[in-house]
Amino acid sequence: MNRCRAAIEIAASPERVFTYLYDPEKLTRWVSGLVEMRGTEGEPRVGSQQKAVFEVRGRRHEVESETTRVESGRLLEGLTRTRSFDSFGVQELEDLDGRTRLTITCRYAYHTLPLKMLALPIEWYAGRRITRDLRRLKEILEADAP
Repeated sequence: MNRCRAAIEIAASPERVFTYLYDPEKLTRWVSGLVEMRGTEGEPRVGSQQKAVFEVRGRRHEVESETTRVESGRLLEGLTRTRSFDSFGVQELEDLDGRTRLTITCRYAYHTLPLKMLALPIEWYAGRRITRDLRRLKEILEADAP
């Protein structure tokens, strides 16, 4: 299984950062291409189903995922299955005396030979996109500081 990983420190508490990992209105502010998130109401629970709608190069794509583990204010894991690949994502929050280190790790399993052959560039691109998104999240949270 292949993976990508990115991390950032944010001047906000883990509890505050955590809401930006599941709240549909907050997610669409910082996740690249995400235009809609359905199926999430309140804090996520193990087994809850979500549907994310992304717009990429003028085309809309729907992706369904399931929450596999939750530790409020500390950890959120999810699994996405498609015909072409499976993705397992972990978002970990570490308390740094009122600041938060947020680390996102994604693992991918590809079901088609072309995707398997392109795994390295796909994951390089995914890692860059996640890093960019984390910078945007940091800017939003630190600009909206209470």
